[in-house]
Amino acid sequence: MDRPLKKLNEKAKKVLVLMAEHNYISINEVKLLVSERTAARYLTSFKKWGITQSIEFPYSYKRNVIHCLTPWGYKVLENHKRLRTKKRFTPSSLRPSYVLHNLTVIQARLAIEKHPDVVDFQSEKVMRHYYWETHHETFRGKSCDAEVFIQRAKKYKVGLEVQISRKAIDTYQSYMRKLDQRSDLDLILWVCADKNIMKGLQLAARKEGSSQGYWFTTTEELKEKGLEGATWQTRNGEIKALIGSAQYHLPTAQ
Repeated sequence: MDRPLKKLNEKAKKVLVLMAEHNYISINEVKLLVSERTAARYLTSFKKWGITQSIEFPYSYKRNVIHCLTPWGYKVLENHKRLRTKKRFTPSSLRPSYVLHNLTVIQARLAIEKHPDVVDFQSEKVMRHYYWETHHETFRGKSCDAEVFIQRAKKYKVGLEVQISRKAIDTYQSYMRKLDQRSDLDLILWVCADKNIMKGLQLAARKEGSSQGYWFTTTEELKEKGLEGATWQTRNGEIKALIGSAQYHLPTAQ
């Protein structure tokens, strides 16, 4: 049972971990880690070994394939202490309307994790698991799409919200009212599919007058330039650098 994981390098194992922590993945996210040829080889081998399965569904007028762990795949990760959640995804629970958002969160994760100060990235699924393990109760606050831990002068806990579709301003304000109650977060990063969505969120933040620290960027900025290089804006449109410049928001260790 343990043989497949022992054969794999760290990048191949990372793909399986992403499936466990985000439910599924497409070849596009795997290609952010390795070449297209290697990505295809990984996914073919996983399926051959019986540790993953593929799901095909119609989306945007073309066939798309996503890949998830089988029960055996979860067991293999668990045996090697690479599993950080007890919740299992099954194809019958797939929500097609949520797929694009979920894959965008993974893409954001892979861009964020490249920065050396990022010491952990917990998907919502993993965060809820750890909360249960620590408090022995279900988390009932407003959860973010992920929580990012950044080590600077201290370990900062940063919420990550990904928005890929436009919503009413009052909907955004409702999100922010709930996030205002998250006193455990040092900052919340909003990653938006385009600048119009970003402007809507910034307007909502100004209207709400939130006390929470909100910073905004686009998915393309983050994917192309990473956590440090991306242009981040405040609710008022001020341009900031999150880490790495004389004006960074998260202080470095003294």
